[in-house]
Amino acid sequence: SEGLISFDPEAPYEYTVVDSTVNGNVVGMDISGDTMYYMVEDPDYQFPCIYRYDLNTGMNTFLGCIITSIVNYSDMAYDDVNDILYVTSGNYIEQYALSNLGTDPL
Repeated sequence: SEGLISFDPEAPYEYTVVDSTVNGNVVGMDISGDTMYYMVEDPDYQFPCIYRYDLNTGMNTFLGCIITSIVNYSDMAYDDVNDILYVTSGNYIEQYALSNLGTDPL
């Protein structure tokens, strides 16, 4: 099965499917408290999409897509104090206010 999975490195044969609907490559991920944020380069969208996964409830939420001028994303980071998402590629860093994301590309 394809998708984003969660597993314990001590027992990698036991895993949980976090999101089986991911269509594309996960190109960035960050965990803040009990929440995981991840970015997917989805071929159905022109720009990368951001998802939030609650580690306690197992609920996965599509937050929206971001318009970015960079390509070949290296990673992402989430600043929970300021609710800012940082996307990196090589020497470039772009920032996005997570509260501004919607289901339409921004």
